[in-house]
Amino acid sequence: MNIYIPDKKGFKLTLNILLLKKFRVNGHTDDFRRLVTISRGPTVTLHSPKNFDIVECTDYSITVKWNINDPDDCLDYEFHQRVQGSAEWNILTPSNADVSTNEKGYREYKFQNLSPETYYELRMCSCDNYVKSQYTECKTQRTLKTAPKNFDIVECTDYSITVKWNINDPDECLDYEFHQRLQGSGEWNILTPSNADVSINEKGYREYKFQNLSPETYYELRMCSCDNYVKSQYTECKTQRTLETDFLENQNVEWKEEKKWFVQTNAYNFILRNLEKGDSDILEIPGMGKSMLLLQIALFFKCHRRLLQNLLS
Repeated sequence: MNIYIPDKKGFKLTLNILLLKKFRVNGHTDDFRRLVTISRGPTVTLHSPKNFDIVECTDYSITVKWNINDPDDCLDYEFHQRVQGSAEWNILTPSNADVSTNEKGYREYKFQNLSPETYYELRMCSCDNYVKSQYTECKTQRTLKTAPKNFDIVECTDYSITVKWNINDPDECLDYEFHQRLQGSGEWNILTPSNADVSINEKGYREYKFQNLSPETYYELRMCSCDNYVKSQYTECKTQRTLETDFLENQNVEWKEEKKWFVQTNAYNFILRNLEKGDSDILEIPGMGKSMLLLQIALFFKCHRRLLQNLLS
């Protein structure tokens, strides 16, 4: 009788069993005798996933990638994680729905529900029924520090946006990195102000003011904390539109009298009337907001004071 048993190392065991019935010899009864021979031969050989590496890390997750080594894409995967230095692995066997494919064709999986600021060791193998591949090289990664909490916008003007947050460092020895960009643009403008630029409000929140912005413009803002070269997770991105500007309130002090004269001129009233009609083409800057148009005109007259004097005469 032959029995075939698959094992977990990519082999099958063949058991050849010979059973001898009880018989009598010279008046004595022998016991049952069982002869078993085992032969061992290879079946399916699986290679470990190629190019296993870490592609993203947050305070509570680590994402890994790899190349598939199965042209039919019918393999399952087993993932191992453990805190660095511990003995036992936490074994994860997610469904294929938890494995995604990125834009370059790599497979990706996210280890979740991790602890912040903790070193983890990670590895994986591919599986085909009971057969497993070799494990990949073990990767070690430290999760990020938790992002500053309760990040939000508290004030907005035509040229600035002020944000607040709770500190996440009881010793208050962190620095901060702030990111700003126009909504929809690709690159962040990175600001690393000194701690002197970070204030504390009456409720104990930290505050920082993004300055020198443009009026009537949407900005995206975020931040992280820094401890030497280690950054925290970024906060949730906040979007805010700056206010319209009042050019009369934003001109230099030395031009105070000129501002007064400009408002009194017929040119100023003419511009206002045409702006109300929506006829901004007369200024060759269509599409600009009303307050910004007036600001541009005021700046023009500041540079051409003789023209302003002629209008007043």
